[in-house]
Amino acid sequence: MPSTRFAQLSRAARRCALAAAVAMSLIAASCGDDDSPTVEDPAEDSSSATTTTTAPTATTEPTATTAPTSQPTLASGPEPGQQYRLTISDFAFTPNPITIKAGVIVAWNNKDSVTHTVTGDKGEFDAELSPGRGYGRAFNTPGTFAYHCKIHTTMTGTITVQ
Repeated sequence: MPSTRFAQLSRAARRCALAAAVAMSLIAASCGDDDSPTVEDPAEDSSSATTTTTAPTATTEPTATTAPTSQPTLASGPEPGQQYRLTISDFAFTPNPITIKAGVIVAWNNKDSVTHTVTGDKGEFDAELSPGRGYGRAFNTPGTFAYHCKIHTTMTGTITVQ
């Protein structure tokens, strides 16, 4: 019976190789098409936001993810008038939470196969996004803005505007 290099690896090494392959697949999948969301008039908005990104963790089985607790520095974020892109995928807002400068446009893109909403907890904004659709709005006022999906209430996010 011929042996392959993969078969000669220890069980731990095979798991590590599999995890690396899954991670690469996740990274490649996140490089999909770049749909441009609809953007509301910044003059109508009085809110702000902040963003944090984290690298995906590879696993052999799908697992639930939790939001990161750290927030990025504003020096690396978009400038006022520019977009900060968030993805709705696997029933989660990513990245989450975020921190942005006042005047930045936050743009959500629904990559799931079901409809979601992006709804401010205090009613500041509310948009329904069918699969493949986007929504964006400017956050001009400093503060913290919590939001959620009205359809899937466990989906929540936070935007801090400085």
